[in-house]
Amino acid sequence: MKGQSSIEMIIMVGIVLIFFGISFAWYINSNIDIIKSSEILKAKELCREVGDVINNVIATGMNTVDKFTLPSRLDSTNYNLTIFAPSRVVHVAVKGAGIYCSVLTTNVTNGTNSIFELKPGNYKAKNMNGVVNIRAI
Repeated sequence: MKGQSSIEMIIMVGIVLIFFGISFAWYINSNIDIIKSSEILKAKELCREVGDVINNVIATGMNTVDKFTLPSRLDSTNYNLTIFAPSRVVHVAVKGAGIYCSVLTTNVTNGTNSIFELKPGNYKAKNMNGVVNIRAI
């Protein structure tokens, strides 16, 4: 009888360990999804911020200036921010997801192009004769 109860005890411990292993794997997977969702939400916030700056500068009128800063990373993730002025779109790419925000005008430039990427750093947006000119400062 002692041998049988020992085997039953080993089987029960094994079942409990398998249950905990599956629960732990599910927990880790859920955390990864939460982290990715958090990064996408921060990308949306950044996209809206840049779009709002462009919209405010164009709506407020000539010689309006607004400054903004692009962070070096979103949480611990790299990102790319591109302005597609002909399409009136600000695009933020993070972790394989693309976030798009619209702007009010097609007249946005970095001084040479209407489709351009902004790197992390400080920027100044200025309304110059109805054109939003974005330059690093």
